[in-house]
Amino acid sequence: MKSKEELELVVEDVAVTISANMILAGEFFRAVQDKIPDRFAELAFLTGIHVREAERLAAMDRHFKELKVDRERMYGIGLAKLQVIASRLSAANCESLLRLAESSSISELISLMQAKCH
Repeated sequence: MKSKEELELVVEDVAVTISANMILAGEFFRAVQDKIPDRFAELAFLTGIHVREAERLAAMDRHFKELKVDRERMYGIGLAKLQVIASRLSAANCESLLRLAESSSISELISLMQAKCH
């Protein structure tokens, strides 16, 4: 059996892989919406992702693509943090929010974003 530290490293690797795959799924679903929208629900079903989640992933991918955020940078930040900043991300604040996401833990980022709302 693996030690606690070894298991934590495995879990971290799995989380990074899942995050990267969900970002990639967003790109896929955006392309489906753009090119064959009549098959969107069917293809979401076949991937095992609920249609609403697929729509959210596609919308987030579209938003980041419009702002020309590098895909590798998105992978480095991770899906959870991207979801936290996505609704407030604009051309004017894009770079500062991306840097904030890169330098903060997820809990710090949530707290900072909540504080900016109040």
